[in-house]
Amino acid sequence: MRRFEREVDRMAVTLTGTAQPMINALKRLAKDNLTNLHPHTLYVWFYYSYPALP
Repeated sequence: MRRFEREVDRMAVTLTGTAQPMINALKRLAKDNLTNLHPHTLYVWFYYSYPALP
């Protein structure tokens, strides 16, 4: 659920004091999984259930 994802993100920022480690981790996961970091806006709107990473 989206609500739980947001809670986990907030907790990570609270524990580390900054969002940068979370940002770096998400970018590294995306890179390791060969994810398209800049998908077309319409593709994101139609297929994604959450916002694109950038």
